[in-house]
Amino acid sequence: MEADRYVDDLCSTLENVVEIPYAGADGSAASVPVPVSSWQTSTGWYDDGPGDGLLDDYDDGLGDPPWLDGGYTRVLPSEPAHPRTRSTLEERLSKRLGVAGDPVEYLTSPESPGDAPIILIRAWQEEDDAGLARLLRRLTAAVKGSGLAPGRRPRLLVAARLHDLAVDAPESLDAAFGRVHWWWSVWGRLDTATVIADAVVGNPSAGGQGTPAKRILGTLRAETVSEISGPDMWMALRLSEAWDGRLSSLRSCLSDLSSAGGSVVTAQSTWSPVAGPAATAYAAVPGQPLRSQWSAGLLDSWEGQLRPSVPLWIGSPGARVQLDKLVWQSQNRVLLPLIDDARAEFTGRLPVSRPRASNTSTICTATAIRRWRISIPWSSATSGPV
Repeated sequence: MEADRYVDDLCSTLENVVEIPYAGADGSAASVPVPVSSWQTSTGWYDDGPGDGLLDDYDDGLGDPPWLDGGYTRVLPSEPAHPRTRSTLEERLSKRLGVAGDPVEYLTSPESPGDAPIILIRAWQEEDDAGLARLLRRLTAAVKGSGLAPGRRPRLLVAARLHDLAVDAPESLDAAFGRVHWWWSVWGRLDTATVIADAVVGNPSAGGQGTPAKRILGTLRAETVSEISGPDMWMALRLSEAWDGRLSSLRSCLSDLSSAGGSVVTAQSTWSPVAGPAATAYAAVPGQPLRSQWSAGLLDSWEGQLRPSVPLWIGSPGARVQLDKLVWQSQNRVLLPLIDDARAEFTGRLPVSRPRASNTSTICTATAIRRWRISIPWSSATSGPV
């Protein structure tokens, strides 16, 4: 699971992390039914056993039932490997810490030895939802009332999806002792560009080497992939590898990648635009109307824009307009700075005052002007001071 990898990467940068195993992962009792594999199957010939003799001689006239001709199969439940008792979250925390009493009291006691740990819970693995909510409330209140210095306070790191916690759980935390970090607007243009740069190494169709024209084309290709993919890193990686750089094949390439099913969004996903203030894309938290779509991987904030995933719109009637818009934006980012630099260099070669007709040949020929295709700075230079 991708979320597990992100949590592992985060924990690799932290010290004294204590992860609470989910029920059954450490041999503790789990709150799941006995699996079918733990049942015993016994097959034997019919034997009515001792019976009670009341119906031994009774004949209903229907003959023997068919299952008596070929024997029968009995299915008997065996004893489960563990008793069917629920292992609570706090019980597993106590076992993980090696304490017999209340783990919250142990963690917030001034006499607790060692450094304060970081308790890690992956909420998508946790069955004890009520226990998780209770631990959040209890530990927050206990830390608040303990008077411990910040360096001695235990910390609880809960990695969760939107539906793994109660709706009001993030907002109910005391802001002085708890903070919610949303995976919203995390990726930026630099992250997407880094993924693309790694993907195009050794790719002949990526360009970026050789003549200035080839280098410009390579930059245009990379910027187009970045602008289209946005925060979808899977799309950025695959599009960098699959697209040949021609605009004529871009839409078909995106359609093929979207139908491949590797992106965050599946073909069955639906998306409808949600109107909202422009400031929503810059907020640190997705607005309430956007959270269900964000949680499903349909929407994210990227560089101050609300960006739907490519598979959602590439097959829609307005896909061509949307694609042209993104390509135009990527071309502007690459070509406009080059045009501005060329204009500045060109106008720098012109005299400050309006040139006389006899001097125009020493400044620039008409053929060169047509080759540069820059009429505005030439008109400005010849009509007055630049």
